[in-house]
Amino acid sequence: GGGSAAFGRRAFVGVESVFGQISPGRDYTPGFWVGLNSDRMQFGLYGNVATIAQLGDLRASNAITYVSPKFGGMSIRAQY
Repeated sequence: GGGSAAFGRRAFVGVESVFGQISPGRDYTPGFWVGLNSDRMQFGLYGNVATIAQLGDLRASNAITYVSPKFGGMSIRAQY
């Protein structure tokens, strides 16, 4: 997805195995997930406008995203 009207949001395809998930396309950045998971209301109510603005771009076009399997409830997310 190049960010046109047809691909203005999320547009990706991926595969998942025991080694994690890899997906090329247009998807949320790791910074988005940090902000979402650290916001008590998960961008749902008050205070989220400033938080979202501080995160910068929320989606990355032409990206390759890797999400590791969970280890002790935590996972690693990387994007190029």
